[in-house]
Amino acid sequence: MAWAGALIPEIKAIDDFDNIAFLLSFPSGAVVLGDNSRYSAYGYDQRLEVFGYKGMIKVENERPCHSTETVIGHEGVKLTPIFYSFPSRYRLAYAREMEHFLDVVQKGVPMDVTSWQTLAVSKIATAAEESARTGKTVDIDWSGDDIPAEYS
Repeated sequence: MAWAGALIPEIKAIDDFDNIAFLLSFPSGAVVLGDNSRYSAYGYDQRLEVFGYKGMIKVENERPCHSTETVIGHEGVKLTPIFYSFPSRYRLAYAREMEHFLDVVQKGVPMDVTSWQTLAVSKIATAAEESARTGKTVDIDWSGDDIPAEYS
């Protein structure tokens, strides 16, 4: 199930969303809750938490300055600002993706992202958009997709 809206007039004018919240449920009983927004006044905010019965993994925003991340004093807590935009946040990742692409094309190295993973992400995003637009739960049918054993 997904819920979405448009608070930015230019986004609303093209019938698109600038914020979305979604809930995914899996046959195993696992549940994923996510949210996304096109705008953050304080920078490119990207965090992740995975919580399970054996513990939790938490990934915070990467920051440009790694020497002093947090200062706590009489004025309160101050954090080093996060990256302001996706080009600044992913500069190194884009370079590594290009290097990997060249290795795949020139050296025959296997791709890090499989065609099945790409299909899965596309199906989930399409279902989330449909759910947000219709207000209804959308079931995803994986039966005809030849799910590789490592994902089933």
